[in-house]
Amino acid sequence: MEFLKIIDVDYFVSKWKHLKDRKVYVACSGGVDSVVLFHLMRLVSSKVCLLHVNYKLREKDSELDSVFVSQLAKKYDVSFFIKEVDTHAYLDKYGGNLQEVAREIRYNFFEEYLSQDKDSILVLGHHADDQIETFFQHLARKSGILGLSCMLEIDNRLVRPLLRYSKEAVFSLATSKHWEWREDLSNLGNKYTRNKLRNEFIPFVQSSIPTLKGSVMKLIEVFQENQKLLENSVRSIYDIFKKSNRLNFTDFNCLTKEEKICLLQMLSFPTSLLEELEKLLKSQKGKIVRFQHIEIYREHDHFFFSLEQEQITLPTLLIQEVISLPSHFSSEILFLDQEKLKGDLKLRVWEVGDRINPIGMKGSKLISDILTDAKITSHHRKHQLVLVDDEKIVWCVGFRVSRLIQVTETTQKILKVSLQS
Repeated sequence: MEFLKIIDVDYFVSKWKHLKDRKVYVACSGGVDSVVLFHLMRLVSSKVCLLHVNYKLREKDSELDSVFVSQLAKKYDVSFFIKEVDTHAYLDKYGGNLQEVAREIRYNFFEEYLSQDKDSILVLGHHADDQIETFFQHLARKSGILGLSCMLEIDNRLVRPLLRYSKEAVFSLATSKHWEWREDLSNLGNKYTRNKLRNEFIPFVQSSIPTLKGSVMKLIEVFQENQKLLENSVRSIYDIFKKSNRLNFTDFNCLTKEEKICLLQMLSFPTSLLEELEKLLKSQKGKIVRFQHIEIYREHDHFFFSLEQEQITLPTLLIQEVISLPSHFSSEILFLDQEKLKGDLKLRVWEVGDRINPIGMKGSKLISDILTDAKITSHHRKHQLVLVDDEKIVWCVGFRVSRLIQVTETTQKILKVSLQS
């Protein structure tokens, strides 16, 4: 990966001309990097839109940034979309790290628009100096091969066209073209690690090693090649997961730690999830781990991932009076003695501790044991329904019927109960 100190506009347009027919969202803060990227992408595509986030962190300056980006969009007649968030209030309510929360806010905002057009892309103004700062940040965190591969120039629908160009090259082009931008004075302070790297550490080391930045960029290229090899090695497992939301223990145990981390990253899961999976693997069958927005079930030979809270829609109860029992029964239809009911029939999802008095046995049995006997996997259990009256469970739908409502020779009124989705 080269460290380029000059932006050849003609070469840039030629390199990215394959994007000319795609909608291009430009993440624009109003700073020189994103403004230069906006002007360059206008030369590439006629479908450019500006996305801007106002975190309200810098009071009047934040408002002026928003006004600037809005006027930029108006001047060049492009669409402009803004997200305004009182980040301090958000942190007071939910907690978290400021930089991580800000990142989550903006990428959720970006995803809103990318999801509206599956052929659209998002371009980001990261340049080579950002890449080098990221390298040293990840080096300090002991991030391993995947961390040291840093940012990709093309990462699915996220594109970083300036990633090979230095900050100097970006600034030089903006100056020569008389493009205006907004300065973020907070970058001059050293409150955050990245600013310390940018303003102190890297300039200090480079004063003794002038080739530092070029060498780091070459190292990053090597690590990115290793990342591609890792991705290829876990591709088949990734493909299986995308189809089934399952991760087999055999496949998981065959992966190295770096391959496991790579797989999680490819699936857009946080790498910190790896520790939870290792713990879950040693747990008993049926154990559930909730991690952020993910539910993970430990089954007999695999993990099952439930990626969002599912809304369970209850079917409609169909109840009718009949004069006799059929010659053949179905597990999907219940026949009961109406006079043995207490109150109205209601359908609900089963709960831990629920018991039924099944036909054919004395006493009661836990619904959970019935599901275990039927070998129902943990992630399917949450969909299990029971039919109840005011006092008892009368039907574990699809499995067992209560003897307390069983039709006998003395039954006067027989009710037929079925479910309609």
